Amino acid sequence: MQDLSGEDLNVMFNWIKNIVSRGLNSELKQEIEDIFQKEGTVENMVYGIERVIKKEKLDAKLEGRMEGRKEEKKATLYKTAVRLLTKKFGELSEEIKSKMSGLEPETLEIIIDSIFEYENLDDIKKYI
Repeated sequence: MQDLSGEDLNVMFNWIKNIVSRGLNSELKQEIEDIFQKEGTVENMVYGIERVIKKEKLDAKLEGRMEGRKEEKKATLYKTAVRLLTKKFGELSEEIKSKMSGLEPETLEIIIDSIFEYENLDDIKKYI
């Protein structure tokens, strides 16, 4: 790299910056931009880029875990709501089950919490 002209280095740095920044959120893109704006050694730039990539991986991993927990909670609430409604009113239609499977966890919690107030399945139709 010592044999590259200043212009060639800029072209190479811009290419690397664009490749590394693809798919990153705006905050991490700005961090990459900041790394390339600072005067420093290539080693420092590589270290900075590595740090940003590790941060992105960690953020994605945490986001995936949170999404997984939300889906797990939703599945548990769905099963509980179907089980309780079935005990109270008998077998539920596939249409009702299908509509309930698309509900948010908060709505499923409302249905479960209000189970003793329902007189028939029409009472839950306002939620589905």
